[in-house]
Amino acid sequence: MKKSARWILTGILGLSLLSRIFYQAAAGDRMERLVISDMATYDLLAVNLVEQGYYGVNGPWSYRPPLYPWFLSLIYRLFGHSHSLARLVQALLAVLSVILVFYIARELIGIGGALLAAFLTAADFSLIHISGLFLSENLYIPLSLVLILLLTRGFREPKLLTFLGAGVAGGLAALCRPTVLPFLGLVFLVPLLDGDCFAPAGLAMTGKRKKRRGATGWAVMLAVAGLTIAPWTVRNWRLHRALVPISTNAGTMLWMGLHPGATGGYHYPEENNPLYGMEDEVERNRAGMKESVRFIFQYPGETLRLAVVKMRIFWRGYLFTWSGRQWLIYGILGLGGLILSFQEWRRWLLLYIYLAAFTAPHIFVHSAARYRLPLHPLIAIWAASFLLAIWNQSRKRLGERK
Repeated sequence: MKKSARWILTGILGLSLLSRIFYQAAAGDRMERLVISDMATYDLLAVNLVEQGYYGVNGPWSYRPPLYPWFLSLIYRLFGHSHSLARLVQALLAVLSVILVFYIARELIGIGGALLAAFLTAADFSLIHISGLFLSENLYIPLSLVLILLLTRGFREPKLLTFLGAGVAGGLAALCRPTVLPFLGLVFLVPLLDGDCFAPAGLAMTGKRKKRRGATGWAVMLAVAGLTIAPWTVRNWRLHRALVPISTNAGTMLWMGLHPGATGGYHYPEENNPLYGMEDEVERNRAGMKESVRFIFQYPGETLRLAVVKMRIFWRGYLFTWSGRQWLIYGILGLGGLILSFQEWRRWLLLYIYLAAFTAPHIFVHSAARYRLPLHPLIAIWAASFLLAIWNQSRKRLGERK
């Protein structure tokens, strides 16, 4: 990397950190008032890990994925129950995400586009705002970007260590937000659809050998991810005497998105709710899944209508009017880059799979604009590629006129 590019990247990283620190300081009182609902639960789980020695609210449970509360509890153990320090650590995680976006984008569109993608990520107000909230996206986003970066490099130059690292990152991401699991299962599509990605330069390989090499890399990643998750699964088995790979909230999330009267967003009524009042979280999880599947088969038309509503919620602006306007610009630019990328689809195949695999589960569970935020770094990369294409085309036309 040239010295000038290093200085620009350093400035972007400084912007990322300082913008989050200043925003958190300016909105400090408001941030504290926002420690409610999911955020209050995450905070309580972390406090109980430190003070009570168990993972749960009023006792051990498995309702929420464990990694983010464990992350918060580590901060509380080291520095005390300090929301300010936790937010500072999350701001540092955001800086890490900007670095990862730069390296992913550099693999795809070069250093110039990578710097632009890093800037768009650093300046994304939705991501600036969420860094001050106690939500698992703050940890999931850098973990998912590590996973994507390692797989991108693994597909270019296959090394066992790269796939081992991807497996660890994938397992940790799943323990943070299980929505990454469909992506882990579908990664095999990359070597299947584009076997050349596993052929080192200058090495002639048959189609079967290319796919075999790809399948091996995918299997290693998947196995390591499973081993990373396994200790928590064992803990859940000892607690519930039932197979709970990560958490027991899938049934509730599905039922809120698929039941008579569902709105597409958060909807958990007391009346006509078969899950309400069920104390056994494993049974509640099973009941929620069963009722959701029944709803899909009984009301396919309503399921389709709700899917459209959920996607409208999923892709709309987030939290504040200014943020919504910024997202409109980012979204349009990202869509333009996504469309242009189809011309070289093999290069972008991994990101296509992640985009589809991450979005698809939100067709079934209840939706929220917040759930889209892990896609913002990828949208920034596509937006940067679109702006870069416009710039190159403008320079070409200007050169022709001269």
